[in-house]
Amino acid sequence: MAKRVIIRPGFIRVSRPGYDVDTASERDLLLSLGARNNQIIQRGQATMTLVNQAGAINTYQSNVWFPTQATAPDFWFGITTSVVTNDGTTYTVVSYTDHLFVEVKVVSATLTTVPYLIFRKRLSG
Repeated sequence: MAKRVIIRPGFIRVSRPGYDVDTASERDLLLSLGARNNQIIQRGQATMTLVNQAGAINTYQSNVWFPTQATAPDFWFGITTSVVTNDGTTYTVVSYTDHLFVEVKVVSATLTTVPYLIFRKRLSG
């Protein structure tokens, strides 16, 4: 039977059935949590600036700056369905190694801030 679990301070790994946790590749792990894995590097409220009004659609933009990373990070923006436009162009996020550019389109609404989380990118190895 393969060893499937490793638990150490700041480190947990669980492999899929049939794979030894000590030699399993990343894709053969069910869980791999280390000190830098999915670590939140920044959270807050992005201040949105109105840049365009076209009929009932208002377009807001913001840049969210964070400490420079080796790769563009993963992120989450708390943009609710109440800001969805009829044409499906709700929001766009462009990710860089030191900031995120976000653009949100809303129908007949005012958007002042948007909550966000920025995660360190999970690197293989």
